[in-house]
Amino acid sequence: MAASNPKRRLKRRFGFSSAARICIGYVIFAGLWIYVSDTLIRQLPPVRTLGVDLQTIKGWIFIVGSAGILYLLLKGRATRRRDVPVIETPAEGTLFSVGQRFILRGSGTDPEEGQLAASALTWQVIKHHATHTHPFLEPTVGNDIEIVAPDFEDLDGARTSYLELRLTATDTSGSLGLQPAIACRSSPPA
Repeated sequence: MAASNPKRRLKRRFGFSSAARICIGYVIFAGLWIYVSDTLIRQLPPVRTLGVDLQTIKGWIFIVGSAGILYLLLKGRATRRRDVPVIETPAEGTLFSVGQRFILRGSGTDPEEGQLAASALTWQVIKHHATHTHPFLEPTVGNDIEIVAPDFEDLDGARTSYLELRLTATDTSGSLGLQPAIACRSSPPA
């Protein structure tokens, strides 16, 4: 089990996701801005500059400033990887024989939640043959899932068939991460 981090403890204790933390921070910033700037303006004598009063100027500074802060916060959030799944077995390029058993094993981590449970992982396997595909394993939740390598449709299929493995991780907020698909190729008959 992964070590607990402060963000994860806060989320578990108070239910705050990073989106909620951004909103709470925004409310605090906005409240402080209004309070401090209104206090300062009340201490100044009434001033009109080009028909625009200080409250209007203050409002525009707030809009532009808060939009800039939100952009920076959300840009940083968007560039972080979310829910990173990793296919552990079988390895990319594994050769299989008809009837061979495979165990689909993977893991997923989330920047806020740490190691994700097996129930957060979803596997899908697609059989490729020549120019078409067949669903081989419909989306299946869990880990350590056993599959049996399929038979070939025809002799040519032995040379062109492969299984495409897909692993998706979903955190408690519903954010998805997708492992780039890997291929396991059939062993051509001798």
